[in-house]
Amino acid sequence: MSVAFVGVHIPLLVFTGWLLSASHGALDALLMPLLVVLLATLAGTGLTLWMIHRLLAPLREAADELERYCERPLPLPPGGHDEIDQLLRRLRHGLRSMRAGMRKLTHEATRDALTGALNRRGAQQAMSASAALALSQSVPFCVAVLDLDDLKPINDQFGHAAGDAVLLAMVERMRGRLGGQDWIGRWGGDEFVVGLHLPLEAAVALLEALLHELRSGDTPVRLSAGVAQWRPGEDSDALYKRADQLMYRVKFSGGGRLLHAS
Repeated sequence: MSVAFVGVHIPLLVFTGWLLSASHGALDALLMPLLVVLLATLAGTGLTLWMIHRLLAPLREAADELERYCERPLPLPPGGHDEIDQLLRRLRHGLRSMRAGMRKLTHEATRDALTGALNRRGAQQAMSASAALALSQSVPFCVAVLDLDDLKPINDQFGHAAGDAVLLAMVERMRGRLGGQDWIGRWGGDEFVVGLHLPLEAAVALLEALLHELRSGDTPVRLSAGVAQWRPGEDSDALYKRADQLMYRVKFSGGGRLLHAS
């Protein structure tokens, strides 16, 4: 704004100074024309500054929206057809692309590349969210830790591609049994964690059916499983440790079955 003001008035002031110095005493005759020119210039400057203010309004709105973008993505103001509006359209396109990229990165950062299940980080986040949901809405929640007993012999005899196929088949069969808020994550290697928003009895029945199905498949696979029910006030780490301890009790006693605890 000040640039426009200075740019308009410096030439006027220079011209007025030169005219006064060259008038040689005829100052009275010049006062009225100078006053008219000065008033017209001020009026024109005011109008110009107001128009610039209106012209930059979309950019100010866009800047305000960008400041709030990190907290909550909001639409930028609609644009027209001048240069500023073209800039806003490109900015909107860039933000849409950035949001899509962030969603993709977030998805990839929490997913296991082989099975498509949650990875350990994603499972930890899901477990914390499920425990918070159980606390806030008083819904049942159980965590199961599953470990494939026969994966190494399958890898040794048939190759790692066969072992990968077993992991994929197990995850797909488990997914077919999950409810809308349930989830499965690959904790590492052949160990998986499952979150089930079910009472303990229902969660155990679901997992027993999975163990039976895997034992009866074309490539029989045995699972060691431990299931623990969330206790009010218990954090997700403590819940996982209880289920994990149950799974290892099964593992060290021969595997192929499930233990549970409330």
